[in-house]
Amino acid sequence: MTAALCGLPSQIAADAKFLIVDSEAAAVQAQALLPSYCVLWPFIAGTLDRLPLETWMPLQGCEVLLWPSNIPVCRLAMAS
Repeated sequence: MTAALCGLPSQIAADAKFLIVDSEAAAVQAQALLPSYCVLWPFIAGTLDRLPLETWMPLQGCEVLLWPSNIPVCRLAMAS
């Protein structure tokens, strides 16, 4: 199975803002707190650091925030 980002829209506006979290549960909470952001999370938990470069290409030029959980492995994945 290929690692991918969930929540990525098929069309992205030039002024789109994205928030990257590490799980679907975090995405639900984040969307409630920051409704102006499109919240994305990895299809397979803990794989953010292993997503291929082309996964990130649609976000080029957009505002992107990383919001790791307080789990050490998740923080490491987002740091790399």
